Amino acid sequence: MRKAQKDRILSLASEYYEALNQIEEYYKQQNFEMCEELLAVCQEGAIAIGKQLEKEQEKEEERGVSRIVPLLEDFCEALFCFSNLLESANAAEVDQKLQRLRTRWQEVQRLIEEDIKVVLEIVFLPYKASMWDSLESIYLAASQDPDCHAVVVPIPYYNRKSDGSLGDKHYEIAEFPPEIPCISYENYDFVQEFPDVIYIHNPYDGGNLVSSVDPYFYSKNLKKLCRRLVYVPYYTCAGGANSFDYLLSAYFHVDYIVVQSSRFLSFFTKVDGEKKCLVTGSPKFDKIAQLNKSKVPIPPDWKKKISSKKAVILNTSVDDVLQGTVNFLHKLDYIFATFRDRADFCLIWRPHPLLGQTFQSMRTDFYLEFEKRKEQYRKEGWGIYDETPIPEYTLAIADRYIGGGGSSLTTMFGAQGKPVFILNYQIDSLPNQTDYLGSLLSGRYDELEEKYIVAEGNQLFEKKEDGTYHFVYRLLEESMKGYSRAVEREKKIYVFPLHYLEIVVIEENHEMRKISLRPHHVVYRFFLDSIRIGEYIFLIPVEYPYLVRFDLRNEEIKYLEMEGGFFGDYTVHDNIKNVAHCIYENYMIIASPVKSYFMAVDYEAMEVESVLPGGVEYGGFSCIATDLERSRIWFLPSSGHFVGCWDPMRGDVKTFDYFLKKESVHSGKESLKAKELSFFSLVVSPKGVLLASKDGQHFLLFDCQTEKFHRWTPLFSVPSHPQSCYYACPISGVLFRHISDEAGSQQLHGTIRYFSMPDRKLYAISEDLKSYKEIPIQFLSNDLKEHCYGFARHAPWRRYGCYEDAFHTLPAFLDGTLPGSSFDSVKAIQDYQEIIENADGTCGQKTHEAVKNILLNQSKGRR
Repeated sequence: MRKAQKDRILSLASEYYEALNQIEEYYKQQNFEMCEELLAVCQEGAIAIGKQLEKEQEKEEERGVSRIVPLLEDFCEALFCFSNLLESANAAEVDQKLQRLRTRWQEVQRLIEEDIKVVLEIVFLPYKASMWDSLESIYLAASQDPDCHAVVVPIPYYNRKSDGSLGDKHYEIAEFPPEIPCISYENYDFVQEFPDVIYIHNPYDGGNLVSSVDPYFYSKNLKKLCRRLVYVPYYTCAGGANSFDYLLSAYFHVDYIVVQSSRFLSFFTKVDGEKKCLVTGSPKFDKIAQLNKSKVPIPPDWKKKISSKKAVILNTSVDDVLQGTVNFLHKLDYIFATFRDRADFCLIWRPHPLLGQTFQSMRTDFYLEFEKRKEQYRKEGWGIYDETPIPEYTLAIADRYIGGGGSSLTTMFGAQGKPVFILNYQIDSLPNQTDYLGSLLSGRYDELEEKYIVAEGNQLFEKKEDGTYHFVYRLLEESMKGYSRAVEREKKIYVFPLHYLEIVVIEENHEMRKISLRPHHVVYRFFLDSIRIGEYIFLIPVEYPYLVRFDLRNEEIKYLEMEGGFFGDYTVHDNIKNVAHCIYENYMIIASPVKSYFMAVDYEAMEVESVLPGGVEYGGFSCIATDLERSRIWFLPSSGHFVGCWDPMRGDVKTFDYFLKKESVHSGKESLKAKELSFFSLVVSPKGVLLASKDGQHFLLFDCQTEKFHRWTPLFSVPSHPQSCYYACPISGVLFRHISDEAGSQQLHGTIRYFSMPDRKLYAISEDLKSYKEIPIQFLSNDLKEHCYGFARHAPWRRYGCYEDAFHTLPAFLDGTLPGSSFDSVKAIQDYQEIIENADGTCGQKTHEAVKNILLNQSKGRR
């Protein structure tokens, strides 16, 4: 019997027992009419319960009914007899008869509770057959549970047209594994059945731009059609940015969310995650745990192509396309060229099931180019195009993985302890001799200091007298840059963190120690930047709740609580490399890139206040700087086409629009157009305020006396495009003033610098803006090779593997000639298991048991 039915019967039985008590009260009042009425109600109820039990006995062979129905019949007979003697019997006899009726009814209640077996109706609603693995092990556990009736009801979905409307309808019931019995959604009556549990794996409802399940199956409606609605993610997470980052529609309507690891609970705080989340792992890992390569069915044509070769899976995801469509297509060309003539490897290209539809609905202009490459790959026949419905089979067959780092397949493959090579989709050729600078330097100010650089791979380099940077120390094993500024004082080197809560100290004897900061959990990154003011180093928080001041003289640490969200959402503003700041009197002025005010921090008293300069109605700032007298603050807004000047003492703000007709800047026939240009950085010089555009191709000099803009042409060459595909350029260049660590004083202006991102060149510009000097950035090639990172965990949210850059190329990965740490299967498994609950393959069983127990216990609590 269904749980809801049993609960209703028990609830009715309880009401009839109370009716027997009420009959006694009416009898004492000699209200025989009400006694007769309640006796009739009890009899009709007992008959109805008996019929319901007999019906269940016929349908489900409910053996417990055989003891209950005779009792109900006896009870009805006793009710009839009691009714006949009600007015003629004495009070003692009536009381005795009523007590016997109550005792009999309690026995009925006991037998219903003990003998009637509860069967939970559990329904699974997958929409794509290839994503069935995210529900399968839970279904298998439920289907083997004698207390449950598990039903798989595939539901239809629609591709979206380019205008966002619903397009073609798809229904994949025929594509599910033959051993999984499925019922058509047209043949399952949700209203009549009203399942105890519904499991879904699509959280988007109408919010997906590529596809949509039928609106009838949106979570808001499903919540009305069941007792408990449970969402199981169709993907696995590597530890960071993923669909968890967004408040998806289903999160607000489901009762429970199955979570892969307790590390991800913070993603769900806005939807009461502590109550909703069941930390039981992912059914996708259950599937992986059950597979053995020797027992995986391999299609005959695959066997022929793989033969004695090593199989490499190429995983291409929707995100890979959306983040850069042109780069994605060029990357395919590069990968195919790398594999085409190799006799030792067979490529298995497995595109995301919705990849083609993504091109059709969201990247329409590139759809034919994608199809052309796909068909050419299939036609040439040297590789395998994988459209099989069970990705785990391919993961078991493959010996190596190449693809993006945020896909489910990445985590599932890495958890097997096999080599993972994370592709950089900007790279579409082999590196040249100087391309290593593109991989080492990302454009942060702290990489442009004269004495020390912390490069990618957490490698600390020191600039020697020959002008070349020499390796000093590997700060930690993770390959993504997790530390920023390095400062030397009294023969100690202090290195300040971005992703960690430890300041590294390298002693004179090269021994390392760490200074711990106040604990706090963040999702991605603790600090955005570090700023030196005299003997203080300030750590600027992004997710961490405190501004940290570190005193280089005595290693004293002070904390100042900061406003959350001042720097915006780091997942959106990940390209912010440097904090816009300046020094004004005894204040460190920090500008927000998303809010229209400053934070003024008294760096001695460690007090903070918000300051509204004016001039910016919305958005924030990309750059601020004091003038040479330190009496005014110049600023550039994050959006807008003007430069502003704020006098804090007088409160005056002036803005100068470089696109007003009377102040437009012309050079021959060319004029600056607002839609084409955005200025990003500035410095104040004796000649005026020098502005650099984000694209690196335009410079303006604002004459503070005449309040006019003039073009300024740099004496050095500024490339308009990256030198190669290894030179990522979120911006093309940045102007700044550099104060050397040796000076270490907030009273010095420093020297004017310009860093050109497309070629990673650094220039010092004279104060009169008429001359320059290139500051070479050079490393020893032997140093770089000897201390390269190789296979490692990339960051706290990016797992163990090798990440493609100028040092780690795709051919080297295939040839086994990568520099740095070699692949270690044990380290890989240990690293991935840190983010997988129940990695032993028991997620499905434990999820089913958790939901079942919650349901049963809550029902008992209500009774």
